[in-house]
Order: sequence, then structure tokens, then C-alpha cells
Amino acid sequence: MPKDEWKITDHVCRICFGRVLARGTQARCADCGTEVEGGHRHLCWCGAKLRDGKDARLRCKRNTEITPELPMEVIVVCIDKPVAPVRKRTRPARVSGGGWFDV
Repeated sequence: MPKDEWKITDHVCRICFGRVLARGTQARCADCGTEVEGGHRHLCWCGAKLRDGKDARLRCKRNTEITPELPMEVIVVCIDKPVAPVRKRTRPARVSGGGWFDV
């Protein structure tokens, strides 16, 4: 394959969920046409950041279980899903009807 041809990647555009194409350090969405320099992470969900600059922990991955409900070849998944701390109540909670119950 010549160097000037685009290669289909296993990544999806974070703007429109179209497939990302790569050529050298360039990445381009096959659907919306958005083009960036620096590789696919600048366009796909793998490079998504939170407002504070931290990694959003989203990754593009090939869909191994294609169904009519989810026919896409590449999907976005969350990795290392954090577990929210459980807040333990130290006193009973009041219900809207005026009663009390222990939480």
C-alpha cells in the first residue's frame, strides 16, 4: 500500500462516531471529514479528556458481539470504571409521608 493512502483503524470519531482513517501522523473521520495532525488519539474517543485534563478512560474497541441492536464494528467502552464510595447514614431518614426509616 502506498504511503499516501488512508488506512481504516479500529477507532471512532468523537464528533460523529464515524470510522477514523489514518495516514502517517494524520487522522481523518470517514463520515464528517474532520482532519487532525498527531494521530488518531486527537480525533477518537481514546484521547478524550475531562475538563480537568485527566484521561476520560474511554477506549475504542472492536465489537465482538455484533447484534441487530448494536451493529457497529467499533464501539466505545469505559475502562477501569471507578466505584463510587457508599455514604453511610448515621441517622434515620425522613420519608415524604412524615414517617421515618433506617438507611
